[in-house]
Amino acid sequence: MVTTIICTAVVLSAVLLYLFLIFPSRKSKLSAEFTTCPIAHRGVHSENCPENSLSAFEGALRAGLPSEFDVRLTRDKVPVVFHDKDLKRMCGFDVNVATVTYEELRKYPLSGSGECIPTLSQVLSAVEGKVPLLIELKGEDRSDIALRVADVIRDYKGTLAVESFNPYHLMRMRRLMPNVPLGLLSGRRIGKTPFTVLFGYVAMHMLTNFLFRPDFIAFRYTDRLPLGVRICRKISTPIIGWTCGGEAAYSENRRNFDGLICDGLGKR
Repeated sequence: MVTTIICTAVVLSAVLLYLFLIFPSRKSKLSAEFTTCPIAHRGVHSENCPENSLSAFEGALRAGLPSEFDVRLTRDKVPVVFHDKDLKRMCGFDVNVATVTYEELRKYPLSGSGECIPTLSQVLSAVEGKVPLLIELKGEDRSDIALRVADVIRDYKGTLAVESFNPYHLMRMRRLMPNVPLGLLSGRRIGKTPFTVLFGYVAMHMLTNFLFRPDFIAFRYTDRLPLGVRICRKISTPIIGWTCGGEAAYSENRRNFDGLICDGLGKR
């Protein structure tokens, strides 16, 4: 009898601890605008219009689509809109974004287009609140990116939300700007080093949610949703899928998610 009581108490305690760890925000602040149409991945870009460029975001504006984009810090802590750690793929130079100042970064054109890498401030000024923006905080380290981005978006009047694979950035953003909707980016097999793989596994099962209580979850659309994500969805947390390609994939997968981040929207 005593053994049964102890075992029951242990199981109940484990369940309650699990629920405490994974529980999301009690009332999501994510705007419904992110779930009513595709979210343009790095703007509406094409061969002649580079991703994460001002012209790509102008394309999303013309199509009336929300944009998702990435933010990194330069050496002088300027938030710039760029996905990769280095410039090899998009600019053809073996230069790490974090090792150069913004003035130095401006010398490298995006994909030979004549456009340079924009700052977060420039993107916000170009969009002017006309469509929602989904900002991904890049960086696996404990950088100041949340602080720097918060300084830029603090007075922005448009609809936006912030997401990241790194729970540390989301925890800091929650403290800096408690009313900004936050989302955990995740998926199966996230990470490249043993540490990031382990950390990605823990985050994938929503065990870091207690640090910032997400308003939404962005999960790789081809991956099976873990139990933690399914529980969050049961209690009305929006689930955004990333990143499908084109209108056909959006139509095929939209019923499986509350919203979808999509590539290949240039023909809208």
